[in-house]
Amino acid sequence: MQKSINYFTYLIYILPAAIVSGPFLSDAIVSISAIFFLFYCIKNKDFTGLDNIFFKIFFVFWIYIVISSIFSIETFSSLKTTIPYIRFALFTCFIMFLIKNNKNFVNNFSIFLIIFFTIVLLDSYVQYFFGSNILGIKSPHQSRLSSFFGEEMIVGSFLSRLFSLVLFSILILSKNYNKNIQYLSAIFLILTDVIIFLTGERTSFGILLIINVGFILLINKMKILRI
Repeated sequence: MQKSINYFTYLIYILPAAIVSGPFLSDAIVSISAIFFLFYCIKNKDFTGLDNIFFKIFFVFWIYIVISSIFSIETFSSLKTTIPYIRFALFTCFIMFLIKNNKNFVNNFSIFLIIFFTIVLLDSYVQYFFGSNILGIKSPHQSRLSSFFGEEMIVGSFLSRLFSLVLFSILILSKNYNKNIQYLSAIFLILTDVIIFLTGERTSFGILLIINVGFILLINKMKILRI
């Protein structure tokens, strides 16, 4: 069973890369991991991983939307969407389980996340300056960027929504390894702000500004950036 846990741990490490590949692979990792964790709890008769306020609230919400789907006009179509929704709660509990039982999980995931984020970030700059990314993919709109996402204009959304995790990952690594790593935050702040502005995605840029302001004001180590 421990080998299986290790296998799924590595799947979660590559989840950011799976998101870039498209919704199928990333959703498959979430779904399979959720099913595995439920199977693990049942087999070991240990449900402590599900005994938390988050799962209880989510479970009540899930029951509510399932019941609402039963009484909807398109019952089958609605249930097909709402019933599997519980996988997100199980997946989150699995992550909490790994954090608690694997002392290297947070550090390793932080490293993988920063690497994948950096690749997409730099690839976006390559596409901006040279017209195509490192794989030769061109954006369908000359004034916007798509990076590895091809025809989908969501690279800004991808970067803005993962940016807060990247910043906190940098702080975690600086605390556990070398405090000088924290200065990478300033570099990422600048590079990410610029590239998301260049993507032309206004919503993503707005989200990024909120993250920037909150991060700079709340994190003590970012005092130098407040100037």
